[in-house]
Amino acid sequence: MYDAYRQGDGQRALEFVLKVNMPQLWTAQLMLAVVHSRVDLMDEARIALRDLLVLRPLFRTAVRKELEKWWLPDLIALMLADLQKAGLAISSEEPESGVKRSSTNIISTKTVSGETRTSSDS
Repeated sequence: MYDAYRQGDGQRALEFVLKVNMPQLWTAQLMLAVVHSRVDLMDEARIALRDLLVLRPLFRTAVRKELEKWWLPDLIALMLADLQKAGLAISSEEPESGVKRSSTNIISTKTVSGETRTSSDS
């Protein structure tokens, strides 16, 4: 599902996401929202976004921070665009969490003192 979405194959991503059928799982509602938005099924995207916000009410206040916990920047950029398209107001001033992930699973984190620390995600 994520790979099809990342590759821009909205129809295939939609086929996958509709099979999940886990309405109480916030990530399922997130993917329903972004995939429906990607294929211009805006009523369905808004319903999934509403359901996501019922499950995770604070999601709207720290969207980037939440997404950065789970996904890489390329996928986050797509998700943010599709969440906005579905009607989620995302502040451009929302601070990044300070956690940067690379495709090699090395995590770089800024500490409170401003020092950068890296560690392996494996």
